Amino acid sequence: MKANIQITLWIPLVFLALLVVFLFLEFDILQVIIILGVLIIESYFIFGYVKRKDALVIDENNVKATTPFSTKTFVLKDITSISLEDNGTILRGIYQGEKTKLITNIYDVSLTEIKDYLLTHCDHIKEEKA
Repeated sequence: MKANIQITLWIPLVFLALLVVFLFLEFDILQVIIILGVLIIESYFIFGYVKRKDALVIDENNVKATTPFSTKTFVLKDITSISLEDNGTILRGIYQGEKTKLITNIYDVSLTEIKDYLLTHCDHIKEEKA
């Protein structure tokens, strides 16, 4: 199974417009914080756009989840259970005995489909009730 990062263009454009508005105001510490925040958000979307193709790859041995700032690889045999949490925005699982965040909902395939795929293709993974 493969999925791409889903990029919405209006969010970076709104923050860019806010940056332009704040650049016309007086220069103070709030403006510096806003400029840094906008730069972080813009870089998130730029890196997300560059890394969007095949950002989530689930093969017979591994789950490789790429976000704009990081890449995590999980070995399927070390995942014992999974569950959807935080209103279906995070797929958490027991990985190597610890509960960890496996995947977030930034991909063009829903977390429900990913969860169902893992449950049907990996017999050792059980669904944990959240």
